[in-house]
Amino acid sequence: MIKKLLLIVTVALTSFAYEIVVNETIKLEKKSTLTRDDSSNIITDSTTGMMWKDDYKVQKTWSEAKSYCEDLVMSGYEDWRLPAINELESIADYTMHKPAIKTGFDNVTSHIYWSSSTDVSNNNDAWYLLFENGRSYTLDKSNSYNVKCVRTQQKKPSEIKRKGDIVTDSDTGIMWQDNSETASLQKDYNGAKKYCENLALDGKDDWYLPTVEQLLTITDKEKINPSVRKGFNSTASEGYWSSSIHASHQERVWYVHFGYGFSSDYGSKEDNRHVRCARAGNHNGLSFNSLVSKLVEEEMQTIPKPSTRKHLEDRVLRKAIEITWGKPILTNFEYNGRKGYFTASLSFEGKLDFEQEISIDVSKKEHISFKRNFKTLKPEAVFEYDGSSVTLKDVRVLYEAKSYSMKFVNKKIENIKEAVSISNDIKFD
Repeated sequence: MIKKLLLIVTVALTSFAYEIVVNETIKLEKKSTLTRDDSSNIITDSTTGMMWKDDYKVQKTWSEAKSYCEDLVMSGYEDWRLPAINELESIADYTMHKPAIKTGFDNVTSHIYWSSSTDVSNNNDAWYLLFENGRSYTLDKSNSYNVKCVRTQQKKPSEIKRKGDIVTDSDTGIMWQDNSETASLQKDYNGAKKYCENLALDGKDDWYLPTVEQLLTITDKEKINPSVRKGFNSTASEGYWSSSIHASHQERVWYVHFGYGFSSDYGSKEDNRHVRCARAGNHNGLSFNSLVSKLVEEEMQTIPKPSTRKHLEDRVLRKAIEITWGKPILTNFEYNGRKGYFTASLSFEGKLDFEQEISIDVSKKEHISFKRNFKTLKPEAVFEYDGSSVTLKDVRVLYEAKSYSMKFVNKKIENIKEAVSISNDIKFD
């Protein structure tokens, strides 16, 4: 029997629910990795173990900010510190605006926050992050700006492994192009996207233009010209395109400047910049099927254990889709008046190599209201499990109690699937 998995996401909210329709509807809410203690205004990230002090109106010069965090005693901890710039960048959300920060942080202004990272080219300056949009750069340490303290040990950079013209980040699993073209080739934004989509390297043809968050993970702000992590051999000290569209100005695109390591949202799509393509890493190096096997093992060790095979499959496949796909996201929304339909770019939060142009047919009577309320649309992704694979069967949006299916422009939706095999030898209580 085919089982249908329905992933429902509300764009305006960050929490979302998975439904598995198997003769009944079961709703699961995905919990954020950030948990908040309102009594202390401390936010804990369960994925990193980092704890953030989240409060308003703490403004200091850079040296005062460092002392303030180092002298802080809070919730029984005395090891607070001013975060490094890469740690501040890790809590930025470049799909948001004013503030561009991950949901869970309630007390944040859309202004500048100090990091502990000194500018290696000028000891009088230090790195900051502007939470209006997520942009990072440096300013004189004598200025007074906002402070957000953090605790836990700073993580050492993950290992970079090279094979031919490809380097792999062992932490994220992302594979990066690193050949002569990454230091020489320049394209406009659309040309950069097409270049990566058409790239064939080391027998792989599923390359994509990385997001700004991904590009920032390979910067090294303790170096300049180029400001790139050890292991990358071909990097120009200039700007590199990301695929990330500005949250409030869709004509602008984020790029990362590897001469210095900063991010900027002032990229015009017509500009020529360098291109470094990426290829999606699997979850901690695991394929979808291996991830399912790992989750099965974990589920069988829990108390209570799954009571039936169907119960096990439901729980495991929901988790696997949550990890590998995540929520669907619509950007570049436009109305084609001549042809009478809307177009948009569809991507998934966790499926880093997936981006497709889609179209949505809407009646002429509804198109003005539909466009005006685009940000309230609720994308749904429908998956089916047939015992051997999980297949993306449909993507649609809900608007005013109506469901509008999306049409894929360049790819057949039936070809988008994940092979999976769950052992028949599992014994249940």
